[in-house]
Amino acid sequence: RIDMLMLKYFLGPAPVGLYNAAYRIVETINLAPGLLFNAFYPLIIALHQKNRALLTGYYSTIYKYLYLLGVYVAICLFFFSKDVLIFLFGQAYLSAALPLQILGINCLLIFLNMPLIYFLNATHKERSLFKIVVCLSLVNITLNLIFIPKWGIAGAAGSTVICEALNLLALLTVTRQNILAKGLWLIALANLLAFIIFYVYSSVSWLIILPIVSLLYFGFLLLTRTIRLQDFLFLRKRHA
Repeated sequence: RIDMLMLKYFLGPAPVGLYNAAYRIVETINLAPGLLFNAFYPLIIALHQKNRALLTGYYSTIYKYLYLLGVYVAICLFFFSKDVLIFLFGQAYLSAALPLQILGINCLLIFLNMPLIYFLNATHKERSLFKIVVCLSLVNITLNLIFIPKWGIAGAAGSTVICEALNLLALLTVTRQNILAKGLWLIALANLLAFIIFYVYSSVSWLIILPIVSLLYFGFLLLTRTIRLQDFLFLRKRHA
């Protein structure tokens, strides 16, 4: 990772360790959409060849769940970055809290980017994907040259998020996929309510408030039929 090398060059090894701790948490979370699409990748190829209308519906369903998970993860990392770092690595890593909060946004962006990347691979547009990667690598280096000396590890995190946002725009331009899903306003409302509760009860231990709000969050989405059994049956049926 170029940002690690640049952090070490500008700031030395200690900030690299802090940034790596935050990045490892986000990297672990980001495994989820990759594992999901590895399982469904053969189906994506088959639907692209035989039934593109069905593929659109398939993607719309998946995107809905990527939204509701990605935004909620970003909110949780925003409020509980310090608690997570202390729990996993100890008090010495508290300085990585701000980068972790920033990288939480990156989780949402990667959740949205992953289906588009698999779509490009399934449609044999690897060359377009390669061009995007090369261009964004150059952008990332440029931004790190500006951000790291000025803002340190938070600057490196900001550079990563900006590049991932640009990646989303580039992927959307190339694939021409619609990433809007039904029920987005309910997902937005649920996350707004979660944000307010976390803010109001910020003094409550995260080990107590996080499970409670998570139950309320997913319960609300179930009651409003944003999360539906039919969606999972649809995905399972098409996968079979």
